Amino acid sequence: MSIYPNPTAGEVQVMGAAGEVSEVLVLDMKGRQVAKFEHTDRFDISGLPSGAYIVRLRTRSGEDANDITYLKLVKE
Repeated sequence: MSIYPNPTAGEVQVMGAAGEVSEVLVLDMKGRQVAKFEHTDRFDISGLPSGAYIVRLRTRSGEDANDITYLKLVKE
């Protein structure tokens, strides 16, 4: 799974998700949540300051199965 484009100035697309993206959390480098998106594979971080972030993706591939992936994202 990956996010594109990276680095970005705003909108981000989740690529290669095995199931439905149920939640996207954007965390700063201290682990604090700065943005949250639900049930979408596209999200916009244009309102956040430039810097490095951690994106926590939760995907749902079955009835109760949740997979969590962490990715680094750079905001220009």
